[in-house]
Amino acid sequence: MTSTFILASGSPRRRELLASLGIDFTIMKPDINEDQHPGENPYDHVRRLSVEKAAAVAARLDSADTPGAVILAADTVVILSADTIGVIDGDDGTILGKPTDADEARAMLRRLREQKHHQVCTAITLIKRADDQQTQLTRLTHTRVTLRAYTDAEIEAYIESGDPFDKAGSYSIQH
Repeated sequence: MTSTFILASGSPRRRELLASLGIDFTIMKPDINEDQHPGENPYDHVRRLSVEKAAAVAARLDSADTPGAVILAADTVVILSADTIGVIDGDDGTILGKPTDADEARAMLRRLREQKHHQVCTAITLIKRADDQQTQLTRLTHTRVTLRAYTDAEIEAYIESGDPFDKAGSYSIQH
């Protein structure tokens, strides 16, 4: 019996990471609503999305064709001022998602520049299918990030590169 590893994501960065590890995998993009529920805190939100993405892909698999399948899903959000120290500028817990256009990316990057720090939070869910059962593991991680005081010209050059448009908070740390 061969195991199938499935990445439940359309993220180019996640594809790159798995490929760099030499893992053979297939991609199945989950189709879920990623809106934050009313009253849902950012950590519960990102955890729920990770679980729903994995479950959506698992539901599409035929267990006879994919016995032993392993599904990996993840979600990442940027959270303004969400930390244990306290509220900064009244923005505690605000999620910055992926920008829809250059103006939104510009606004996000300026807002992040003005913050003392923010958090990047990622939840991952792994589902392992075996016979007619499946097991699930979900983990959450968050990192406190402080950005340097970049200029408006640097923001414009970054937006011109096209990089902000598929990134939570309009940036990726590797760039």
